[in-house]
Amino acid sequence: MLYRLFIASCLLAHLGAISQTNYYTKKQNLIGQTNALRPISATTFSFGYSFYDAHYDSKGKRLYFSTRAKDATGKVFTNTAYQFCLDVSNDSIVWSNDVHKFELSKINNYLFYSNDIKTGRFNKRSGFEQFEYPSRIFFTDETTKLGLTYNSNGNTDGEERLKCLQLEDGNLKWSSSISRAFDWNEVKYLNDSVLLIAASGIHGIHLRTGKTWSHPLITGDTQLKRMVFSPITPESSTLGKPPFLSSPLENVVTQLSSNILIDGNRIYYAGKDKLVCLDDKGQLLWSTDISVSPTSKSFLFINGNDLSVFNLGVASFKDRIIEYGKPYLMGLDKLSGKVNFNQSLSIFNSPVDFKIEANTLFVATREKMYQFNIANGDMLYMLEFNERQYGRFLGFVDGNAYCVEKEGFYVSLNFINDRSIYFKTDHGKVYGLEKNEIAYEYQISELFELDVKTKNYRLLNQKDDTYIVSNNWELIAKLKTGSKAIYLNDKLYYPVGRQLHIIKLNEIQNGK
Repeated sequence: MLYRLFIASCLLAHLGAISQTNYYTKKQNLIGQTNALRPISATTFSFGYSFYDAHYDSKGKRLYFSTRAKDATGKVFTNTAYQFCLDVSNDSIVWSNDVHKFELSKINNYLFYSNDIKTGRFNKRSGFEQFEYPSRIFFTDETTKLGLTYNSNGNTDGEERLKCLQLEDGNLKWSSSISRAFDWNEVKYLNDSVLLIAASGIHGIHLRTGKTWSHPLITGDTQLKRMVFSPITPESSTLGKPPFLSSPLENVVTQLSSNILIDGNRIYYAGKDKLVCLDDKGQLLWSTDISVSPTSKSFLFINGNDLSVFNLGVASFKDRIIEYGKPYLMGLDKLSGKVNFNQSLSIFNSPVDFKIEANTLFVATREKMYQFNIANGDMLYMLEFNERQYGRFLGFVDGNAYCVEKEGFYVSLNFINDRSIYFKTDHGKVYGLEKNEIAYEYQISELFELDVKTKNYRLLNQKDDTYIVSNNWELIAKLKTGSKAIYLNDKLYYPVGRQLHIIKLNEIQNGK
């Protein structure tokens, strides 16, 4: 009897371990209805942890994703996670793992999951971890099967080095002294083999050989003075975009840097006090001193034969945006680097967002919107918002990305008027500016954000709802989803908290 109880307890413990490792349930439930009031069902998976990260393998038709636990407050993620593999052909879970790695990337026949300090290589078919690298792989190249990492545990072998590892066996391919002290602000492919890196300068590195050319520039500051925080919010994604790789240092100001601009066979990049133009071999064509107007976060763009520099007068400190320097607009000859004009924009501080349209630069603070001629930097117009009437500015809106319902059809704002400049405010409204006057006004609750375009459908979002419309922009169905869709294999996948809803588009009938 005791032996049987022992066996039973062991079996229950084993089954409990299995159910915990593979903790999910699957059921059918109603999630919406068609325009003809026909119910729409979804296959819903429920998990023990919140949906966190996902990657789709189109060749194998499998969705790899992770769920991640939160602390007692329900706000902060912990390092406990599950990995799942979902076969999208029949919507079944192929395998799952209880792990401490949750950020996902894919390369050829392998999966790579990472946490804050390490990366593991996993078999796609079985889900088993086959190799663990000594540090976090933060960049992978699928063609060369190489990954980039820095020394684990800081300066373990003297100087901290950027290392390139062979992903198959973890062996060192090459190393480089490219610094991350002041962020990697951007990474961009120049061609199939050369990677451009904006990190304390501009670097080109041949992935297979490690051969590197570099032009050091100042892109950070350790001389900290009294800081004023900027009102830039995550809604202003153009300005508040995080760096590709953050600095490991404390108490440094970063992102005194422009974007990497490629124009034909020329590369343009600016640091705090210098703007350089390179050819596609990394040879310096010209360099222009811009220290007279200290550069911080800035944007380069081509305007005809001119190169324009719009400096925002902000920088990054840890996870905050601070005021640094002053805004200005500079125009240079893109072939020679000769400065044609340098217009101070000291009439305002703390820009919230900007937009370039028809040779005009629109810049907005919380209270005002300015227009500047890109060709010479002259101010064309200034619009002051009456806060009681319009609210405070939050950000510009893409008129193609938002729709409104008109007489049974869902049309984009630009369909109504593609010459209007749209923006939103904290009054919960979107306004359209035409000929320097407010010509359109919409409640946010009236607008639908364009999410996915398929061959036969358009998906629009409004708060927790998804609206499925035809190519003629007529309503087909309304779904209660709570998130934006992942469109795979003519199906919609909606991760919402601890659930994943799956809807087959071909089962949705118009019913007209």
